[in-house]
Amino acid sequence: MMGVSRPTVRWALDRLAEEGVIRRRQGRGTFVNRRPTETAPLRTATHTIGMVVPDIENPYLARIVKGAERAAFDREYHLVVCNTHRDKNLEIEHLRRLNNRHVDAMVTYPQLDNVVNPAYRELLMGLKAAGMPLVMVDRYIAGVPVSSILTDNIRGGYLATEHLIAQGRHRIICIGSFGPEGGISNDDRLRGYKQTLADHDVKYSRVLDTVQSHDVEGITQRMVAEDLDRTGGKPDYDAIFTLQDNIAYGAYLALREAGLRVPEDVALVGFDNLDSERFKVIGLNLSSIAQPDTQMGKAAVEMVLKQAASGPNGDGHHVTLPPRLMVRTSCGKKPLIVDC
Repeated sequence: MMGVSRPTVRWALDRLAEEGVIRRRQGRGTFVNRRPTETAPLRTATHTIGMVVPDIENPYLARIVKGAERAAFDREYHLVVCNTHRDKNLEIEHLRRLNNRHVDAMVTYPQLDNVVNPAYRELLMGLKAAGMPLVMVDRYIAGVPVSSILTDNIRGGYLATEHLIAQGRHRIICIGSFGPEGGISNDDRLRGYKQTLADHDVKYSRVLDTVQSHDVEGITQRMVAEDLDRTGGKPDYDAIFTLQDNIAYGAYLALREAGLRVPEDVALVGFDNLDSERFKVIGLNLSSIAQPDTQMGKAAVEMVLKQAASGPNGDGHHVTLPPRLMVRTSCGKKPLIVDC
């Protein structure tokens, strides 16, 4: 039925029955209530939006929450923020509890672990089938008809790579995690990298696939160090574009330990524009692609409240917002901001 499994349909019907939207008659079937029953009143508006994020201490996610909170307040809604501490099972439980507490709408930032998790997919499909207004932030899941707000990651990858080419770098490698667990965002950033090389007729192209992990910095550091050992400490590249700033952090440590200088020997650009002060402590003034994080949070609330007012859209649609290139000294250029 519309790609929804039987267990998901049963789950959605159970929720509708609890809320008094439908009633069941054994041996006769399931019927829509014309008015609330005394024992199961229809869900009433609570003017509350539930928001689930992986790590509220992450500066990027904190700015998304800030934008969402402001937008909710301006529309006289309360925003309940649930922190999953990067626990995929806790994310699922938070979504279930928010639904049981009858929030009017939900916004979620899916963990990469859950992007490929069948249980998470089933939950989203169940919420959708039950009519819950729902929006994802920063990523979407193919085949799951839930709308999303994202950065234009293809454009971000293009801006970063084009900037390196403008600095005279033509042997640029890309480091990131790819495939289902890397998420659609990383795949799009890689597409931007490859498209830029093609548009500028740059023949050299090499991709290093790091494992998606909470210790992505350490994994990247070891991977880059091993790659440098392979070439006798002399890299066959003159620039690195990393799909996350944390990956750039690990790459920089490996370059420094090998006696290589940034940007003199190898230029470096990241993605996410995380806390630059943390990078400066180790001597890295990192150029990076800044996502419109605050605007993403604001847009997610606006989209989900539009769903609440007019009903969820059928297939889900994805809205992209433009990134910015934050130029610092890791590419050999004076600091500036480049808009899309």
